[in-house]
Amino acid sequence: MKYSREIEIVRSHMVQLVDQYGFMHPEVQQCSSQLDILLLQFYQLDKQLKLKGLEEYTY
Repeated sequence: MKYSREIEIVRSHMVQLVDQYGFMHPEVQQCSSQLDILLLQFYQLDKQLKLKGLEEYTY
């Protein structure tokens, strides 16, 4: 659940920044990079849990 919530918070913040500054603003790019890192961590955890047979785990 931690990753899901954090991903949604960062995604919402990025959308607000895009509305305010546009896609190419450095703050938007930094937020986008942060979101990419969170998503990669989420998918890595998901893959590890599936390999261990823990598909029902809530993260």
